[in-house]
Amino acid sequence: MKSPSIDDIIQYRFLSQLKFSPVGGQSAHVVSQADDDNGYRHELWLCSTDGKLLRLADTGRQKLFAWEDADTLLFAAERCEKDRARKDRGEVFTRFYRLCIHGGEAVSAFELGLSIMDIRSVEKGIWLVLGEYNRNHPAMDGLELNEKEARLAALRKDRDYQIIDEVPFWSNGRGFTNGIRRCLYLYDEAANTLTMVSAPHQEVELHALSPCGRYIAGAGREMDGIYSEKATLWEYDRASGTTTRLSVGRFHIRGVTYADGELLFCGAEGTAYGLKENGGFYRVDRASGFICLLVGHDATIGLPVNSDCRLGGGTILKGQGGHLYFTSLRGYVCGLYRMHLDSGAVEAVYDEAGSIDCFDISGDAIRCISLIGQRLQELYALADGVPERLSDYNKAAHEDMWHAQPVHHTITDQEGFIFDGWALLPRDYSPIKRYPAILHIHGGPKTAFGDVYFHEMQVWAAQGYVVLYCNPRGSDGRGDAFADIRGKYGEIDYQNLMQFLDEMLLAYPAIDSARLGVTGGSYGGFMTNWIIGHTNRFRCACSQRSISNWFSFTYISDIGYYFGTDQMQADAWKNPKKLWEHSPLRYADKVKTPTLFIHSDEDYRCWIPEGYQMYTALRLHGVEARMCVFHGENHELSRSGKPANRQRRMAEILQWMNRYLREGGEQSILEH
Repeated sequence: MKSPSIDDIIQYRFLSQLKFSPVGGQSAHVVSQADDDNGYRHELWLCSTDGKLLRLADTGRQKLFAWEDADTLLFAAERCEKDRARKDRGEVFTRFYRLCIHGGEAVSAFELGLSIMDIRSVEKGIWLVLGEYNRNHPAMDGLELNEKEARLAALRKDRDYQIIDEVPFWSNGRGFTNGIRRCLYLYDEAANTLTMVSAPHQEVELHALSPCGRYIAGAGREMDGIYSEKATLWEYDRASGTTTRLSVGRFHIRGVTYADGELLFCGAEGTAYGLKENGGFYRVDRASGFICLLVGHDATIGLPVNSDCRLGGGTILKGQGGHLYFTSLRGYVCGLYRMHLDSGAVEAVYDEAGSIDCFDISGDAIRCISLIGQRLQELYALADGVPERLSDYNKAAHEDMWHAQPVHHTITDQEGFIFDGWALLPRDYSPIKRYPAILHIHGGPKTAFGDVYFHEMQVWAAQGYVVLYCNPRGSDGRGDAFADIRGKYGEIDYQNLMQFLDEMLLAYPAIDSARLGVTGGSYGGFMTNWIIGHTNRFRCACSQRSISNWFSFTYISDIGYYFGTDQMQADAWKNPKKLWEHSPLRYADKVKTPTLFIHSDEDYRCWIPEGYQMYTALRLHGVEARMCVFHGENHELSRSGKPANRQRRMAEILQWMNRYLREGGEQSILEH
């Protein structure tokens, strides 16, 4: 029987964008996998009414599609060398193709002079489009070839400098976004006209189309030199061509949809727990503009259980008849729930185990893409609360393969809060042997581990490590009071982590307490930096995409100007002492632990100087340190980076751990 290896990530298939046909019965979804060009190949698949699967098209590097009608899919792709050459010259456009699900070749449908993120059918020949508007780049639609080439040449010439007059000026995964907005448009195919229906000063983060096609709702932050922290909710009426602003700067909005003819959203005012507050579900009265709380919901909407085995998303909130369906993380399970609009009562459709990553519903039929148990993503049908697996895309990853089974533990901290933790035991584990262990800390901090498949941790277990991970205070799944660590980073969360480690050492005496490693990314990187400055119990550490200095993070990160001040309850002028007290860099002179730093140079969430500062401080204080920089990658390296870079990252971490924790010392595993 084989064991998980670093290279398995190349073989895994990831599912996303599940959508039922407009008449129900059949659904389509995207299947993605690493390709030979160090990228990802995306395929469109059809699932029939009776659950049979059919591959429809390889869409290239695009994952964007929509149902036009019961027989036709529209998808975006770069399928010819001419289009790829235009993109290489700097031209911005998206080409769409039509494909009959009953057979035949895809045919070119139309081209839009925008980078498109989403498209959906409003009615025959009318499309609702989410695309990037760039006030710095003039539109090129309708220009003659020589005029277009002249404008492209001028834009290429201007690449040598960047004008910044907004905050934030960049965004992780998108690069410099100064002057760039995601806006909503209506595209009339017959007239070939594209009409903006959102305001050019708004960043559309969420949108919904009413089932009748008359109303379009949008939510997002407004830009007046600085993006607002809270969202504006608005609705566009196609019949009158007018837009009504329904709420301005009152809510953090996490989802927008229509149900039973009404506009609904989920969000929070943030008055009690700040920007991470859970909040509830609200109904908007179109006539009066009155916003009514239907029911509070002390759990996060749409956040799946932590895993490095997904690529892309899908629907997490949808109205159907008199109900509102949504995914929500409770405890350490992301289940599917529904709220009765008449009473506000919430009930579970499925909340038994794992993570429902996205879903769709048509009539009584529910399908979802899920991670259940130690199985990778597959397509499931939910009937009477029981998941029936419809696909077997990752069959090869499970055949004749050993996987460590998570052992669940619950811990009660000194304040009476209960939190969850797990241990993965090595293959052929024996309580009379001695094993090194790795403590893995999740990001967020408001995310959560669970008992779903996590490739990297399975590789560590296969390499002979006991793998320990938990959801300390600050994590998701146990409500606002549990998740609220504002102004307390490095305090109660650190205590929880050390308590969990102590209890695991008691539960598993085979763990060698002299051979412990610690690692984590983002918030987990912050905690790794913090831990090595407050204890010497770990023989080595790996800090990934971390925060080391709240001053630099708050005023450089794309989210720092509001996230840093909210989470620290301080800023550089009112309480600079607090920012420094909670910065791991302050304690770098206490560090004795050899530490590997991993960072990406296009990570604008936790910008690379966070790693450089901590690395330099350790070296100046005589601590062994190494820094691995990935060029062209961002904050999502471990989840959606280039396949070869994801492999190299895992290899760097494992080699570092082997060097300090294996009895034989360093064992190179980089020749893969």
